[in-house]
Amino acid sequence: MRNVSEYLTEKYVEGETLVQIRSELVRKKNILLKNFFIAKKMSEILKEINKSKLKEKYIPNQYKYSYLSPAVKMQKEVQLFFSFLLSQTFRNYVSFITGKKISTGNICVKIYDKGCYKLIHDTPVKERIRAIIDLTPFWENLYGGTFGIHDGKEFLTIPLKQNDLSIILCNKNTRDFVLYVKHFAKRKKRVFVQVSFS
Repeated sequence: MRNVSEYLTEKYVEGETLVQIRSELVRKKNILLKNFFIAKKMSEILKEINKSKLKEKYIPNQYKYSYLSPAVKMQKEVQLFFSFLLSQTFRNYVSFITGKKISTGNICVKIYDKGCYKLIHDTPVKERIRAIIDLTPFWENLYGGTFGIHDGKEFLTIPLKQNDLSIILCNKNTRDFVLYVKHFAKRKKRVFVQVSFS
């Protein structure tokens, strides 16, 4: 069985921390975990993703971004990381901190560069838990590209930075969005790994 300490920083493997995270999630329905992953491993994974061939998704009144096609042959480091995120070990970890039973999961890598965005629209949310991992180095707020959610009542932007993880407990009203990436970003790219659990 895979071990969570293979990718997670030491503090997120401690029992006391996990209980605190669970308590916060029950109360707020979302949480931002800073420096969740081991930086060196994530840098290697980002490097490989940046070398991969991307496809673009664009519907003017909904979204514009690139994504890593599932058909793309990925380097071993990326495959191992994705395999870990879908493993029973990581599902058990997420299940414990969310208090939710998890049966399946899927992964999507989305890349937002200059001119990209994702607007809120009325597509229903199918998953019960969404985990967003930020792999982006050196991203400034003035570039835009901020990830956020709307839970049916209020808008909430999530100040993700490199190696952070955001966990969101979804309901039928949950929608996500990514603010427009401005020209200040130049050639920089915002890279999110989205893991959806049902």
